[in-house]
Amino acid sequence: MRPLHPNYHIVYNEKENWFDFSVFNKSILGSVIVARVGKEKAIALDMKFEVREDGFGPYEQWTIEYGPAEKKKGSFTGIIKAYPYFIVFETINHHEIKGKKNKHPYGNPYISFPSFEGEYFEGNCTCLSYKRQAPFNYPIQWKGRVIDSLREGKNSPLIITNMAYETVVLSPMTHFLHGTVSINKYPEQVRCGIPRSVERIEKETSFKTLMVIDTGVNKTMNLWGALLRQEHRVEPIGLREDVLLKYISYWTNAGSAYWYRSIHKTSYENTLKKLVAHHESIGLHFGSYQLDSWWYHKDGDHYTSSIVEWEPKEETTGKNFNSMVTAMARAKTIPMFQKDKLSYVQSILKKPIGCHFKQISKDAIYVNDNREDFLIDHFAMPKNKSVAKDLFKRLFNHPRWALSYVIHDWLSFMNERHAGFRSIQMSEDYFEGLDEACLETPSSNNESGHLSLQFCMTQPHMTLNSVKMQSVTSIRSTSDSNSFFVEGPKRWRWHLYASKMIQALGKYAFYDNRRSGKSSYILPNKYAKFEMIWLGLSCGPIGIGDQLGKENMSLIKKVIKSDGEIIKPDVPAVPLDACYIYNPYDVSSKKGVTVFSYSQMSSNTQDYKVLYLLSFNMNPIRKKVTTTYALKETHHTKAGSYVVYDYFSMTLQVCNEQDLKTYSMKGRKIYYHIGAPIVHGFAYIGDVSKHVCASNQLVEHIDIGPNSVTIDISYIRQPQQSQWVCYSQHKPQRITSDLTEISYEFKEGKLVFDLKNVDLIKDLNKVRIRIEYTAK
Repeated sequence: MRPLHPNYHIVYNEKENWFDFSVFNKSILGSVIVARVGKEKAIALDMKFEVREDGFGPYEQWTIEYGPAEKKKGSFTGIIKAYPYFIVFETINHHEIKGKKNKHPYGNPYISFPSFEGEYFEGNCTCLSYKRQAPFNYPIQWKGRVIDSLREGKNSPLIITNMAYETVVLSPMTHFLHGTVSINKYPEQVRCGIPRSVERIEKETSFKTLMVIDTGVNKTMNLWGALLRQEHRVEPIGLREDVLLKYISYWTNAGSAYWYRSIHKTSYENTLKKLVAHHESIGLHFGSYQLDSWWYHKDGDHYTSSIVEWEPKEETTGKNFNSMVTAMARAKTIPMFQKDKLSYVQSILKKPIGCHFKQISKDAIYVNDNREDFLIDHFAMPKNKSVAKDLFKRLFNHPRWALSYVIHDWLSFMNERHAGFRSIQMSEDYFEGLDEACLETPSSNNESGHLSLQFCMTQPHMTLNSVKMQSVTSIRSTSDSNSFFVEGPKRWRWHLYASKMIQALGKYAFYDNRRSGKSSYILPNKYAKFEMIWLGLSCGPIGIGDQLGKENMSLIKKVIKSDGEIIKPDVPAVPLDACYIYNPYDVSSKKGVTVFSYSQMSSNTQDYKVLYLLSFNMNPIRKKVTTTYALKETHHTKAGSYVVYDYFSMTLQVCNEQDLKTYSMKGRKIYYHIGAPIVHGFAYIGDVSKHVCASNQLVEHIDIGPNSVTIDISYIRQPQQSQWVCYSQHKPQRITSDLTEISYEFKEGKLVFDLKNVDLIKDLNKVRIRIEYTAK
């Protein structure tokens, strides 16, 4: 039986030598699919149609043998596999294709299949893609037709939607580092393939393009990411897969208090010792410490310099890179450690560590040992996967110290400064060797059991390529902290859209270290209160870069348990679908943004989900904006009554899932709401001393009955500041724990109690709370 395509139409037009095509009965991507070699339309020499099935499900397949219009090399096989909600396009070139150095690295493919064309392209679309040069995964938006892009070429992935949230996601499915979605205004085309800027495309190279077509932006992007992971046999990263994701950490990278800076102009050894002692004294338990580029030997004093030896050096020299104008910053020298061994540094910290990594110098000791194994350019690059894997295993393994994670930075810099990244094979070998080396390097501090990778400064094609890498757990969504004058709404917009791409790939997004309190060194973080909520909801790493003694402990405690474990929802926060339709970072914008996540409780009530909705103003000049939504727009509600708790005003409001609510925001005004379904006149909000108040890390199970409610609460240590809030239509008769009465407050449906005087269940660090009502 032939599979149905509910959202698109495709049929071969033999007379015209193309495929007639539409999505949602519209010409969103033109009206025809054409094959091209260079600029010329390819000729179909033979075509075969089949109905088949594979691991993705049933599909229709067209296999077309194409030849060039003129008598020159350019024959290839084009394959279309049409599944119900997505299409896989594949090309197999039958001749070697030599690259051209003068071609743009993200320009038009040499073999374009599919090439979406036609006399008419539908307007009224909102398009989103990502800038394929520094600054990294920067989102690009435009409205109108897909071919009205402000940047021709350079689009991967490409997301197209409209007011009905009819959504298309188009991207490479293989060869992510070089494949592209290239947009042309004249002639009007959207062409997919590999540009001729690569060194060469070997004979019989297979390249695949993926198109996903569904309703709902988040839903379609999630399907897109799941298909890419299935293609490359990679699992999504777990919420607490490595020590970075599980615990709050202390970072010394750009924007932090101690990036190329020590305490009172002393040594880095003294700085780390004082930090560790201080953190222990105030009960701030970091899961790990991150060492940035200041700690190892480089081939120059500038922070862009390459690695000569990945071991601690005697002193570090550089400008004050925390300065907003680095050209005017002072040069300085900072003593390092008594012993130039990483094991010694780890003995000071007494915690798992993660270390900064970047390109290897052409004068590195590792290169000089076997120079013929490396391609020498601006820096040295391993010539094949075997050399790359051996190099990384040599660097990351040591008998006297153990890394938990490696921060691979400067990937954009590397891509633009080495000829090896023009080679399909060499560039892919670099990342495959890196991934395999990390997977084979044990780390007892990570739940995965192996060394993990954090990526920084990735361009979008490198971010896409991470979907193949099981060792990559987190990717920075924005620029360095306090760099490029990027803070506040500009950074938020960047994270808003880049994080969704990263999350869809099965990784976790973050936007560099944050300072929770004031600083004597750097401009203050005016947005810490808001950003700590969003970072917790994003489920990624939370790296603190506070100056010693300047921490805002009351704020930090809202995102962690007493042992430093980050309190998370079930899934990373994403924008409501409506937030993809407009650009909130525009001086004329009158609309704010709402992101959401949820915790699904273990309960006797099926699908009991508590929602988290964070609304904020992204207008660059902070003009008054409004955000309007109904809880059902999260697509995680069911019919019935809900209660919405305002986190800051501490008030409750009863509504149903369809009721529209409008919130006005001017300046730095934010709203944080928690929504919970009402069952038997009761709704569970949670411990509002924490941002993610209903996390499964805090509550193991809840039973809601007509006459009583039982809550099993879990904590590592005795909670001192907890405040539990619920909604109740009726005043309880009593609240108990192991028959011990618990005092509570009840007013207008708001039920509040704490656990200050409650004993934990012996050896289990648990409390069972029972809320009882009269029989009526």
